[in-house]
Amino acid sequence: MWSGIRQEITLTILAVATIMVLLSIVILVCVELLRRRNERFLVQLSVQNETF
Repeated sequence: MWSGIRQEITLTILAVATIMVLLSIVILVCVELLRRRNERFLVQLSVQNETF
């Protein structure tokens, strides 16, 4: 009886941990993409300001 409960809890924890890791990776990738986009935008803006 108790081994079944332990098995289910272990699988639940594994599933939640996997989802949390994947969510963290997705958030880190999004932050990096936004940082790069912002950096490119700032470079273009500074180039435009230098030409005027």
